[in-house]
Amino acid sequence: MSEKDVTAVDVSVVIVNHNHRPVIEKCFESLYSLPDHTSFETILIDNTCADGVSEWVAENYPHAEIRRNTVRRGFAANANTGMRTLRRGRYALLLNPDVICLPGLLDRMVEFMDNEPRAAIAASAHLPQVVGCVLSMRNAVVGVPPGTTKVTVSEASAFVSFLTMNVLEPVS
Repeated sequence: MSEKDVTAVDVSVVIVNHNHRPVIEKCFESLYSLPDHTSFETILIDNTCADGVSEWVAENYPHAEIRRNTVRRGFAANANTGMRTLRRGRYALLLNPDVICLPGLLDRMVEFMDNEPRAAIAASAHLPQVVGCVLSMRNAVVGVPPGTTKVTVSEASAFVSFLTMNVLEPVS
């Protein structure tokens, strides 16, 4: 199921990009060709790109939202912008532009998080023997520390993170 098919979605996908068009094309193609049943929405944060990536995404993935920065910003600030913009998902997936999504990614991450109520963050393994960053389902889980009710993106950074939206408190 693709984004915008329903009012609420399972996953809000945030991709921060700065001039990575050759790899981001593969990232979007792999994400949108997933046979998964999980609903999602996507935002591309164009961090002052000069490679035409925003135009390419708009033409090929018209349902994806695009935010263009006029000033280059850091990853955490851009990730927070993306998560503030996409608030329909129960979970947020921070996806680097060089990631190739494997079948089952969204379904298995949602299933894992739904079955682990104490987990706030799940990350997929990077398989270095494969060209580029490929997501597999070897999850490392970080629970919310006792007494903690909110985390910020800067505290939860990873090359790809799957986060529970109800524990996030975006930072400015």
